[in-house]
Amino acid sequence: MYSHNDQNKETFPDEMESDDGLHWNHLSGKNDNGLSSTFLFSAQKLKNKGCFEKALEFYKAALIIDSGNGRIYRGLAHLYYDSLGAIGYSEIENIIIEMACPEDMIFYFWGNINFRRGAIDEAISNFRRSISLNRDNAYSYNNLGVVYLNQGNVLFALSLIKKASKLFRDQRDTKGFALTMGNLGLCKRCEGESHTSYNYFKYTVDITDEDYLLPERLNAICNLAELDLFEDRLIEAEFEFKSATELALNGNSIQQLIRSYLGNGEVQLKWNNYEKGLEYILIAQGLAIVNIDKFWIAESIRKLSRYYVAVNLINKAKECMRKALEIYTDCQVDISQFITDMLDNEYNYQHLLSKNQIGGNSININLEQGTEYILNSLQLLKKHNIGNDSTTYVGADNA
Repeated sequence: MYSHNDQNKETFPDEMESDDGLHWNHLSGKNDNGLSSTFLFSAQKLKNKGCFEKALEFYKAALIIDSGNGRIYRGLAHLYYDSLGAIGYSEIENIIIEMACPEDMIFYFWGNINFRRGAIDEAISNFRRSISLNRDNAYSYNNLGVVYLNQGNVLFALSLIKKASKLFRDQRDTKGFALTMGNLGLCKRCEGESHTSYNYFKYTVDITDEDYLLPERLNAICNLAELDLFEDRLIEAEFEFKSATELALNGNSIQQLIRSYLGNGEVQLKWNNYEKGLEYILIAQGLAIVNIDKFWIAESIRKLSRYYVAVNLINKAKECMRKALEIYTDCQVDISQFITDMLDNEYNYQHLLSKNQIGGNSININLEQGTEYILNSLQLLKKHNIGNDSTTYVGADNA
């Protein structure tokens, strides 16, 4: 069971309380329609194992029972991309149209498709259209907020995700509510309010202790770990990243597995355990490459640049940052963190020059070693029956 100290515990923000003043975890949150949830869970497991045709059958069955469940549409959108052509776009679209699904959910589906392929303007238009058709579509409010958060428009993102949070709370949708709590924490962190951000993340962990809330719990633990890492609480961060790794392996979540390995790598770098840190980063990079996940490939390259800075190879660090920038730009995500890293690298570069420390001891990374880590990543996937998972950029869009 995951645990964390309560040193930052304080009064919860208003979004964490119900209209009658009780905290959410004192209320009986809504579970999805039982049979629909069973079909959806089966579909996601089949998709992650690469059984795309069978997964499509289960998504369709879930849709017949609960055509208003946004998680089904998002799953279908990612099924299209994760299948790498095995499932055609028109095949999924025809199912949605033939079943006379709500029009707002059809636009929500298109928004997920466009967000996944990096067509940000189209995604914004789709989510806006979905909201115009149904002002109570919490899924579209959340995802539109995530799009703006990725673009660095934190204030607008905050207002949209708060709206989604209230709708999910009023609808007694625990999964959606927990998701927005994590995203609000990310917004607050972007605003520099680490203390409030921590409380959002910790609160999300507290309300997601049931098995069906594992994805939301895993995301919250990773958020906590990254915040503790940023604040140099390394013991807590290492514990949380290791907890996240275990949960990701058990829950077939490759994206969170990549995230936890990168976090573990950075913890080791801060402790000057360079070889161990590099190993974690390269395994994460192998996982991202195997799953053709451009965002996490870029993240792994950015973390690799931090390794190079740590071992005084600044030119290699700059090369990594240039490559990461190319991929980030292609993903159309906010590059503020990239700029921060670039400035940090430049500072370290000048500092090391002044001390004539350029070119210290390092571990050479060659093609053979890179291939070895990719093969190790493949073995890790096979051992735990994990396949492609959905891509999440800044924030979580899996409402």
